Amino acid sequence: MVLFVLNEMFVSETSLTSEFDTQNQFVNKSKCFKTAIMTSSSKIVLLLGFLAVPASGSPMSQEALDQMLEGERRRCQDNYITLDRFLVDPSNPDVDRMRNKIRERSWDVVAIGYGVRASQAWTGVFELMVNMAAQEGKSVPKFAFNLMPNQVLEAVMRVSSDMAVTEQVEIKADQAKVDT
Repeated sequence: MVLFVLNEMFVSETSLTSEFDTQNQFVNKSKCFKTAIMTSSSKIVLLLGFLAVPASGSPMSQEALDQMLEGERRRCQDNYITLDRFLVDPSNPDVDRMRNKIRERSWDVVAIGYGVRASQAWTGVFELMVNMAAQEGKSVPKFAFNLMPNQVLEAVMRVSSDMAVTEQVEIKADQAKVDT
């Protein structure tokens, strides 16, 4: 059972006991609030993007990209979102492997990185990703479009109505706290 009282930002959830300090106060109110709401609406997300190879035009190394995406995976995990990724060389996208990845499970959201969408040279790869995700998946996912590798969470929250509502409520609750 989850109890929400927005005025005080109180959340009652037995699984959140570690989020309380010894005086039973919130250590991080917004994290607890968000955690309680999102527990009931976890998402499975597939990020499709380009490897940081010269053909992709990426200004970063593959190592830097991997580090950013690992940080984003952990950030998503903290918000009860499972983030998986599939990166391709745009000059030689492995269509069969991509199809198998998309068919692997029922994705709630498919996020497609900005590097894929921004390059006119690789528009065909972008179209392939969108159409394959829509047609080959176990279900038709929502699509999210992040601007940076470390902005997948925000993109997923924008397109997931239950998460978007959560975010709006949290912002309103934080704003009410500031106003008082």
